[in-house]
Amino acid sequence: MAGAIRIAGATASRAQSISSRRILTKPSVITLGGLFSSSHQLLPIHVSLWRSGQFRVFPIQYDGFNYSIEQNGSALAKLIERRLHSAESPQGTTEASKLHFVTHSYGALVLRSAMQQIGWDGFGSRTVMIAPCNRGSVLARRFAGMNCASVFLGSLAAAELGQNNEEYFDELGDMPRLAKVRVIAGTGGYNPMLPSGIQNDGRVLVPETRLRTPHDHVTVSSTHGFMLYRPAVIRATRRFIQGTAKGLDAWRCKPRR
Repeated sequence: MAGAIRIAGATASRAQSISSRRILTKPSVITLGGLFSSSHQLLPIHVSLWRSGQFRVFPIQYDGFNYSIEQNGSALAKLIERRLHSAESPQGTTEASKLHFVTHSYGALVLRSAMQQIGWDGFGSRTVMIAPCNRGSVLARRFAGMNCASVFLGSLAAAELGQNNEEYFDELGDMPRLAKVRVIAGTGGYNPMLPSGIQNDGRVLVPETRLRTPHDHVTVSSTHGFMLYRPAVIRATRRFIQGTAKGLDAWRCKPRR
């Protein structure tokens, strides 16, 4: 059974427009928020992208309470495939055929799962993952071993985080080989339930944000949720998607061993 994916705040006709030929004049940016947040949490980044006048922005809302990562990934994969197919039409343009992504936290897992299910090389695509739990979450696994686990693991998606190890999430799916990816991790958090001596944003450890494939990786002194409102993070996200990254320019990461 496929997951529940919709374009947040959209009417039925608007929801169909992501694959409609009449909008193929600009690149599209699909955004996915965190597990316990709405698409509105990414509003500052949406506004920044909209104001640039260069992109169509589609905030995606998924259901992590009733559907697994794979189920939501499958639903997202179908939406992406429709968008890519429509971009191949004669009415499409080179710029309009580009498809970019911005994720926060758990949204990166849904995106990676979707990419595992479609045959796309990602040419011209750029992705920014903000505070992603790419290798799972030691915090979720610790919650899973506590009596209060049901409070946190009340959703299917959260249960997956609590029950699976790093290797499981490594195999979840890789980003397309030609896509450019930037990870922005936070280092301004404090949580006594996290291992001491390892930088974190209060929920996710910096090592948990990394991918096993080459990507740009940058850290910023901020917490998990507040990162989305940091002007430096908003600018770095927009500029990376634009292909004009400045400020928080990252170093090139080698594949993790």
